[in-house]
Amino acid sequence: MDQQLQERSRGHGRNRVSDASGAPDSIRPVRAAERIVTLDILRGIALLGVLIANVYLWFNGLYFLFPEYGEELMRFSLDSVVFHGITAFVEGKAITTFSFLFGLGFALQMTRAKAKSGDFVPFFSRRMAILFLIGVPHAVLLWYGDILMAYALIGFLLLLFRKAADRTLLVCAVGLLVVVPLAFGLLGWWLTVAGAEPPWLPQDIAYLEGFRSSDVATLVATNISVLVHDWTGAWILHVLPTYLAIFLIGFVVGRRRIFENVEAHHASFRRVRAWGLGVGVPVSIAYALMSWVAVPPEAWEAMPWLAVVFEFAFMASMLFLAAGYIATATLLAHDHERWKRVLSIFAPVGRMALTNYITQSVVCVLIFYGIGLGLMAQVGPAAALLISLAVFGVQILWSHWWLAHFRFGPLEWLWRVATYGKLQPMRIPTAVQPTAAGP
Repeated sequence: MDQQLQERSRGHGRNRVSDASGAPDSIRPVRAAERIVTLDILRGIALLGVLIANVYLWFNGLYFLFPEYGEELMRFSLDSVVFHGITAFVEGKAITTFSFLFGLGFALQMTRAKAKSGDFVPFFSRRMAILFLIGVPHAVLLWYGDILMAYALIGFLLLLFRKAADRTLLVCAVGLLVVVPLAFGLLGWWLTVAGAEPPWLPQDIAYLEGFRSSDVATLVATNISVLVHDWTGAWILHVLPTYLAIFLIGFVVGRRRIFENVEAHHASFRRVRAWGLGVGVPVSIAYALMSWVAVPPEAWEAMPWLAVVFEFAFMASMLFLAAGYIATATLLAHDHERWKRVLSIFAPVGRMALTNYITQSVVCVLIFYGIGLGLMAQVGPAAALLISLAVFGVQILWSHWWLAHFRFGPLEWLWRVATYGKLQPMRIPTAVQPTAAGP
């Protein structure tokens, strides 16, 4: 288990790391003692949320059964309760947390590169290019909902903001978080008035049949079809600008090094927790009800302006509740030793986030798709949740075992090797016990 980042000494050059000659090191992988374990915990928790959100509606194939499946959600049942609960409290919140942590990590990497006199732009550009190259086969061969390509592209955009003032970053972030739902909602309003279908991901049974096929070529063709549809519509208009805004917020928080000294910002974390949960919970419940229950289909046609309200409700639910989750987990890990031990089980999963994210796709494809067990559209949300928890439980055990023997996850190691252009030590050396001296 990683240790918390050591309190840095004060004075000029406090963050510089030198080799034996006294010269600053070049950019290198983060050592275990330099990691901030709270961020690994948050990343691990977010990865659980991502898995649950991806399985309950997408890998499970239920989205492609709408609007008919919506009638099932109108009935009170375990499946409907689980479905609405995930929609309210998980959907969008986990990926928002991940995006925030990505922006925060960008700030930490840039700070460390500056401290080591490293050239950050080429380093980070290589890192993003490799991440994109990992995302392409993941999206085409496995999971059309891949987030790695989007993160890599937004990572390149972040470089344009690296010298901007915090105020500028926050203004840009807030602007995007207001303009994107407004524009998307107005577009939905206009399309409804015009009698046209919104160009979002189509609820087409043909996609379901493609994913349920046992033919690998059909799966790949279906993934490509959905990717083309996504990346010429909703992803460009909504997803990328939204994630960029969240990245910028994380960048500001990372630059201010708030997570490196939770005690000094304790009051701020408490305020974020209060506002995040106080606003996020009711808004998220309202969003879930508006999505599937409280607003009948004919109401959307009669009141097309509801599309704007819906988009702002979704954005507010994501941002406030994710912030509340982040602040709550951070305070629990910082203030309560027992909770810190409990939450620390997520840290190894977070350290291996890339490997675990890709592994989740592999396992879910084998469980739900036609090339595997073919459970897509065969199990309800409650069973899907149990499957998600079981998969993640195995990932917890595996991540703990792996990091007890190796420094990095498998894909994290390959990512580092490709980024730095040289092999990195992988296995943790076994400590040699000294032989006791005889009498």
